[in-house]
Amino acid sequence: MTKKELIELLVSYYDCDEDELKEYSRADLQQLWDDYNDDSDMFPNGRDYDAEDEDGPCG
Repeated sequence: MTKKELIELLVSYYDCDEDELKEYSRADLQQLWDDYNDDSDMFPNGRDYDAEDEDGPCG
């Protein structure tokens, strides 16, 4: 992705300040985009079991 495309995505999806993002390098913008879209820390196995098992384990 180009720097312009990354800025457009970050502004539209995450309500980031466009003027502030223009000061970042393309690599920094890519890292920011990757950080926003990375759910591996939150759901290390790729699933949110708490939301899926609302009735409990015997449900």
